Amino acid sequence: MTWKCAVVNIPFGGAKGGVICDPTKLSNGELERITRRYTAELIEWFWTGARCAAPDLGTNEQTMAWIMDT
Repeated sequence: MTWKCAVVNIPFGGAKGGVICDPTKLSNGELERITRRYTAELIEWFWTGARCAAPDLGTNEQTMAWIMDT
């Protein structure tokens, strides 16, 4: 992720984790709750200094909005 973001000159990057699930089988509400809980658990890692979670495969504007709002 660090290299991918550096190549296109955006201020995101670093390693990240994830949640094992099939988002196509989840309702919008379930996906929101999972996203917000994941963000809440890792909040101090996301927002320390200049680090910020970068969107990746399967992450859309709504998902990033939930992360930002949380």
